[in-house]
Amino acid sequence: MPHFRIQHQIEYYYDAPVDLHPHWIRLQPRGNHFQQLRSFQLQIQPQPDRLFEVQELDGNLCQRAWFNDPCDHVKLQAIAEVVTCLENPFEFLLEPWAVRLPLHSEAQSQSDRLLPYRQSYLPGGFDPACLRLAQQLLEQAKNDTISFLLLLNQYLYERIRYVQRPFGDPRWPGQTLALGQGSCRDTTVVFLEVCRAVGLAGRFVSGYHWGGPEAEQFDLHAWAEIYLPGAGWRGFDPTIGLATAETHIAVASAPLPAQTAPTEGTYYAPGISSTLNYQVALTRLLD
Repeated sequence: MPHFRIQHQIEYYYDAPVDLHPHWIRLQPRGNHFQQLRSFQLQIQPQPDRLFEVQELDGNLCQRAWFNDPCDHVKLQAIAEVVTCLENPFEFLLEPWAVRLPLHSEAQSQSDRLLPYRQSYLPGGFDPACLRLAQQLLEQAKNDTISFLLLLNQYLYERIRYVQRPFGDPRWPGQTLALGQGSCRDTTVVFLEVCRAVGLAGRFVSGYHWGGPEAEQFDLHAWAEIYLPGAGWRGFDPTIGLATAETHIAVASAPLPAQTAPTEGTYYAPGISSTLNYQVALTRLLD
């Protein structure tokens, strides 16, 4: 089983001392039967006055920090060791009524709980381009659930060229399709929008991907998890065109990308601007 060490450093610099409001810190990888969290350390400068461990609604393990004194910088350094265990991402059996799309009435008992994961990314309803793509792929898959997901994963991998966009919210899904390029978070939002358009529940995942020893740099990565009745949440990464397995390390998941941000918080200082620097190192260890 692959054993990884992750070092993730984030630094905020401010033009002058600011008063920080409480901050959420989502840098702790998951620990479950798909990946084992061997160790986790979080260093914060300046030292927060209070720091609490929190488990969020989706099960994300995070910290909440309070700072009483003004400061002109904040530095976070997270160091984790994780063993990934999911060798075969397709080792599951769907419920008989979930094998074909759309899902039938047996899914009604879960519909209320999954509602936030089935809503369009757009406030006005599903993106028309994503609706057309969903119908096209449904026909190609002959309404088979797994075939639909694999076709969608491959379609986006082949047609959306990966580009780095270190900052900013994901683009609207139709915009990414029209441009034919996007970051991993852009492509993931398209994947989720198309899945939700056919009634599948999906959530946005933030984490890391091991691209092999030849990779020159690492960053936070994004992919989708789809809820498959009988199998639970299963990951698909349209940026690389694969189902997620031993080379993916999940940190946080939620219905919306902003809810998985590595840090979340505000500061009070009118007219003061901030600068963000970050660095990620991912190493595969030998047991």
